[in-house]
Amino acid sequence: MELSEEVLKENALTVANQVHALKVRDQATYETMANYVLTLRKVVRYFEDLYRPRIKQADEVTKALREDMRNLQAPALAAQAYGDGQLTAYDREQERSAREKQLKEQAEQDRREAEERRQLAELAKKAGEKQLAKEIMAAPSEAPPVFVPKETPKVEGLSYREDWKFEIVDADTLPREYLMPDESKIGKIVRALKLTTNIPGIRVYSVKVPIGRV
Repeated sequence: MELSEEVLKENALTVANQVHALKVRDQATYETMANYVLTLRKVVRYFEDLYRPRIKQADEVTKALREDMRNLQAPALAAQAYGDGQLTAYDREQERSAREKQLKEQAEQDRREAEERRQLAELAKKAGEKQLAKEIMAAPSEAPPVFVPKETPKVEGLSYREDWKFEIVDADTLPREYLMPDESKIGKIVRALKLTTNIPGIRVYSVKVPIGRV
């Protein structure tokens, strides 16, 4: 009689619990554990065979839905990317223009202040206050720095985030803490050469794994 899926699930859980409760201490418990393990392999295979077609079908539906979504999004995403580029370029130009204007106005403010200091220092010298004249020339500026805001209009719902990125220009000079071993490549070499593997910094060892035919 063919067992239902629910019964098989319960049986699988029962066997799993029995395995966790068993400790191999002698030949009898070894054989019992071996039989349990072989049974569990059949359980794993059964549920894989049971669910693999369902997963495949779900994957195909999901893939089709994703493709439909991407096709619908594509024109908007392309236009959005173009628009983002235009907005960013305009905002960057406004920043450049504001910075240039700010430098000019700051230079003009500094020039006027220096001229005022010079005139005051000259008056102090004529009045015989040479020390005061020196102090006038050495005194820190009391004028606030010039600030020129950029002229990019404020649009509700739109803001800018500054993303910092990087590119590797010389991999040989990277500090060790930023390097990652290629474990996939190392694994292939170890599996091929086994104990004859000669890679500095690598210790090769083997692990026995029980296998059984299902």
